[in-house]
Amino acid sequence: MAEILPANKADYAKANHLLKDGGIAALPTETVYGLAARADNADAIAKIYSIKGRRQSNPLTICVSNLAQAQMITEISPLARTLMQAFWPGPLTIVLPLKTDAPICKAASAGLGTLGLRMPNADWVGNIDTPLVLPSANLSGQPSPKTAGEVAADLGEHIPLIIDGGRCKLGIDSTVVSIESGTVKLLRAGAIKAEDFAPYSLDWTSS
Repeated sequence: MAEILPANKADYAKANHLLKDGGIAALPTETVYGLAARADNADAIAKIYSIKGRRQSNPLTICVSNLAQAQMITEISPLARTLMQAFWPGPLTIVLPLKTDAPICKAASAGLGTLGLRMPNADWVGNIDTPLVLPSANLSGQPSPKTAGEVAADLGEHIPLIIDGGRCKLGIDSTVVSIESGTVKLLRAGAIKAEDFAPYSLDWTSS
């Protein structure tokens, strides 16, 4: 059964050590709890797909801690940079072209030429090494967890550690967008609404 530890620097360090050793941990964000593994560890990523019962053709969201790290992984257009500066850290995932030399495992992107990046607004960002894969910490098809208890009920028998940051502030998954021909395209509705983009004079479409 998973060990549940409080969200503090000492226990972030324990989680970081576990992840460096190829382990998996559930981490709180402002949206929902995420299931974390190092993005450069193929075995750990395979465990996440297996634990969640997720199709390996379904790519995983990548968590970064700063813009420089995002630039190492993806091609960032001026429009993408505008979105990052406006909404990061926060509940926005941006799907961008993947760099061929990105320091992540191919399995994380499911072999696609794009990747979804996010910078969560969470205390552990900066205390735990990134980039990480960070899909929601639930069985595929089940509701995304908003508390450590919900993570434990769904996945507690399959993961070693849950960091308990209390109930997630927003409790709704991140908004996912892509950028196509200078237009912001909604791929998944979430915590950020279309009208929130209005001050930035962006063209907006829905999928």
